[in-house]
Amino acid sequence: SYDLLKDVESRLFAGLSVFSGDFTLRAAEALIPPTGENPPILDLLHALVNKSLVIADVTGELTAFRMLEPVRQYAASMLSDIEAAELRALQAEYLLALARDAANEWRGPLRKKWSRCLDAERCNISAVLHNSLLDGRISAALELSALLWWWWSNAPREGLGWYRKVLSCVSRVQGAFTSREVLPTLLSAAVIASYLSPQEAMNYAERARSAAEEIGDALSTVRA
Repeated sequence: SYDLLKDVESRLFAGLSVFSGDFTLRAAEALIPPTGENPPILDLLHALVNKSLVIADVTGELTAFRMLEPVRQYAASMLSDIEAAELRALQAEYLLALARDAANEWRGPLRKKWSRCLDAERCNISAVLHNSLLDGRISAALELSALLWWWWSNAPREGLGWYRKVLSCVSRVQGAFTSREVLPTLLSAAVIASYLSPQEAMNYAERARSAAEEIGDALSTVRA
């Protein structure tokens, strides 16, 4: 089936390999933005589905696309290291935008909607956090983890694991991040740690308090 792909279909096929789990049309468009020169991404996805390279699940509110793992690995092998890193960065930007929207709207009646949305992205969120730390894009991991505390309140063990990894990376590059950059993640880590490890939560809260006092953030000092 791959041999029958057009050039633009081949580029999309390779790019989609960055998704570890399901992905939506919006996510695919974030990696390869629509242009006037190329067919709509939805048409290209349908072409890949028709060639049995991508699976479409239409049972949910939004169509979910995915690749079988052997197919995904083959698609990934088509990317150079630079191309793969660029696509991982674009995927991180997409999930950060999604997490920002969720953080602004999760309170109230939209909480279930955003919880389902992030649940569907769970594998991709884990991949983005892992790759951001691996690629040295620690700022992206800091912001993403800080935004997701409310979602991880339903899976605190998973969340705490990521806070430990992210903040450990920050500690290994002392001086690379300001107190203002690290503070939101420390506050979020303190909340999630309180579900499992009160002592660890107190440690994060104390570090958050020190960071807040350093930058003169009275509100965060109170929160910590």
